[in-house]
Amino acid sequence: MSEHGGKPPSDVLRTKRLEIVDDEGKARAVLGTDEEGITSLSLFEPSGRLRTTLDAEERPDKASGLGVFDTNGNLRVAAGMDNDPAKRSFFNLYDTEGNHRVVVSLDADGQAGLRFSAGKKDR
Repeated sequence: MSEHGGKPPSDVLRTKRLEIVDDEGKARAVLGTDEEGITSLSLFEPSGRLRTTLDAEERPDKASGLGVFDTNGNLRVAAGMDNDPAKRSFFNLYDTEGNHRVVVSLDADGQAGLRFSAGKKDR
């Protein structure tokens, strides 16, 4: 017999938040919407530190995309697009202090950009 008792799966599960937990009850993945209506999937390492987020929303002054964090909680990689279709899509790499080090962007008009930064000097 299966661990589900032979019950067929439900067609729909409706909830505002879904948490996947480990054997100790620590959240390892969270899928839901926050009070501003932003839908996100967040992945955590065993210690509870946030490592990855995937956000989706529609406000034109915000962006939707993927964020990858280091073990200190600093954003190190961001890939996404501004929600205003007249703006840009981007891929950014950050150093441990949160400074942009590599920026690749594509504007809505087709203009591409590439910027490298080393230390305090932009190149």
